Amino acid sequence: MKRRHFIAGLASTTLGGATAVGTGAFNTVEANRTVNVTVADESQAYLALDKGSDQSTFARTGAAGGNGEISLDFNGSSGASGIGVGTDSTYSFDGVIQVTNQGTQSVYLKAPVSDASSDDSATGEITDAYFYVASVEGRPIDGDETGFDGTTEGEAWLKLSTGTSAQLGFFIDSTGASQTTQADKEELSATFTAQVTQPGGTLVNSSGSTI
Repeated sequence: MKRRHFIAGLASTTLGGATAVGTGAFNTVEANRTVNVTVADESQAYLALDKGSDQSTFARTGAAGGNGEISLDFNGSSGASGIGVGTDSTYSFDGVIQVTNQGTQSVYLKAPVSDASSDDSATGEITDAYFYVASVEGRPIDGDETGFDGTTEGEAWLKLSTGTSAQLGFFIDSTGASQTTQADKEELSATFTAQVTQPGGTLVNSSGSTI
């Protein structure tokens, strides 16, 4: 799932007559305008998501819902010889996704991960999962959201200048998780949110360094 913030540029238009009356203050105004929006392929969007440059074998395009949507698969269907992560382990997969700012302004990105499983009792109950920048594991790109593990420890925003790309890694902690079959896979979801207003909190650049 990806949430995009669109800013539609509307041409300046004179409403009503050209003569100004009184102070120019008004209580309400209503005007109809045409807004054209193109829904682009994932890799061509203003906030573009594509396969990363490192562990991209775990990234799939078109599987989540067509139109080039990208998803991650750690369930043995990615071409790897294993069928999943081990129990009581932590995994860091560098560079699974590349995110690029193809808009006209710098943006601040967060991508919190949540549990999308409909029945936790049938899953491995992952302890923690988050995206991080470059190879700086331990700095979740959760922005102002509570992390998957229920804490706000180490959360940060990723600043992306116009035309800048960053490699996102994915961290999984399976400590205390029980073994599952591929049919009972743990389903997670991530919401990618970009905003132009600089947020409070920790900021990192495309190298994962604190700004």
